[in-house]
Amino acid sequence: MALNFTTFFTKFGHAVYSAKNLLQNTGPDQDTVIQSFVNDFDSESLDVKNSIDGLIPNFRQSQAQARQAVSNIIVTPMRSFLTQEVREDLGKSVSFNEAMTEFLDQLDASGNSVESSTVSSSVTAGGANTGDGELFISTKFYDGTESQLLIDEDLLLTCTTVNQDGSRTFTGKGDEAYAKLDGNYPGGTGRNYSITPYRLDNSNVSNLLTSANFSTADTYATTQPANWLAYDADATGSLTDYVTQDIEITNSPTGGYYNIVLYEKGGTKQLVSENISYAANGDSVQASLRKLPGYSQVTVTSTGTSPNYTHTITFVGVEYAYAAVVREFLTGGGGSPYSVVSALIPSGDFRTAGRSLKITGNGTEQTDYYQKITVEKNTVYFAHALIKETTAITTGTLALSLIDSPGGTVLQDLQGNNNTSSVTLSTLSAGWNHFGVFFRTSDDLPESVYLRLNCPTAIDASGVLCIDSVRMLPAAQFYSGGPYYCMFEGDTNFELDDTFTISVNNDYTGELQQWFDRIYDVRNFRRQLPHSGTPTYADTLITAS
Repeated sequence: MALNFTTFFTKFGHAVYSAKNLLQNTGPDQDTVIQSFVNDFDSESLDVKNSIDGLIPNFRQSQAQARQAVSNIIVTPMRSFLTQEVREDLGKSVSFNEAMTEFLDQLDASGNSVESSTVSSSVTAGGANTGDGELFISTKFYDGTESQLLIDEDLLLTCTTVNQDGSRTFTGKGDEAYAKLDGNYPGGTGRNYSITPYRLDNSNVSNLLTSANFSTADTYATTQPANWLAYDADATGSLTDYVTQDIEITNSPTGGYYNIVLYEKGGTKQLVSENISYAANGDSVQASLRKLPGYSQVTVTSTGTSPNYTHTITFVGVEYAYAAVVREFLTGGGGSPYSVVSALIPSGDFRTAGRSLKITGNGTEQTDYYQKITVEKNTVYFAHALIKETTAITTGTLALSLIDSPGGTVLQDLQGNNNTSSVTLSTLSAGWNHFGVFFRTSDDLPESVYLRLNCPTAIDASGVLCIDSVRMLPAAQFYSGGPYYCMFEGDTNFELDDTFTISVNNDYTGELQQWFDRIYDVRNFRRQLPHSGTPTYADTLITAS
């Protein structure tokens, strides 16, 4: 058997018509009428004013009673009606929750739909922002359809906290919310929001990927990153070398010490090593530098003979490589100065851990990298990478995709949309660029799932692209039925009073959809009615019986 949706939505339309009319006296227009009446008596005597002081509170009480009456007359019977329809169809007793699930499952399978509302969204970074991080949002449901349950409001998020550990917090509050049977409904979300941007060092990211910052090379293919399958990258893909710097001790000092000065992120605050003996070998210099915060993985190798060593510092695991300087207190020997410091020696660019993945274009190879991941069904994920052209790129694209196997098929969401997105590399701005994409898994996942990072269009022979800090994680959601989001810090940290404005728009023209949520609370089932611009059941069903 199958549910008779024509009968159901015909009766549902009549119920909505009745509810709308019964709630007319609970809407904001009535508040205006009453307040206008009260204002007419502002100049009257105290006795007269006292006689009407209770008008608005009394009216509020009558509005609440009206809403309860609508719930008793419309909501309760309509919930019982849906449950009874499903019970009769299945031939067994079911709860309201079970009935709702069965109803929605059958409706999805039937191909029937209700009218769509028009929805849209945008994110605007504050014009005076210090930080260049980015906030991404998506208004699509987990199944790939546009969410019809978005709340129309503008939300201002402001950086209100800068913590000692370097993390930031953005906070904001939605517009006033109203009960679903209030005449002012829906208003805003009424929620307090607090968002901590994901940090580039992955310290607060539950990343589904490993070796996401490309700091470690593969054991057998040392030019390629560990835990990534370089499926087609032999001619173009490689890891950048770690940045190095040489410090040469000269003129044969016979005593004294020196300090090596490095820098915290930002390049302004000095970090001074402990006193290093004039004849210290590479192991000793390395031990001293690893005591500095942020430099615990640096390595030092030395050539030459004591005390005239040349120490090569390799900046492993650092977020930025700032040129070291030497403060020397060396004595004896043949002259001054006793130290010579080279400039930094880079082989590419990086952002988080001392090196990056580099694609040197040759005009033909569509460089592919894969990593196997574990994902859940019917879930929204977000993948993100920092990308930077270090030599101008005129041709080429970079894509992130969910794939069933290396060289295999792109996975689709429940609407048949491919889980892939690409960026045209010739459009990149200077510095590091954010590249992000939302993925939506279906209820039929293959045995294996891979994240693919590749160039669907090959990079031209003169272009060079660096990729750093690739992340994939479940996307957060502002509220049930609302937008999904992810926020990431950028090359420059956010500071107090940096802002983002999120504009979510819903014209609520799909009234059957909106009222189905008001009566059945469908958003709490993580569902919505299938909808279309050419629906099976139009809003014209909202009419008197």
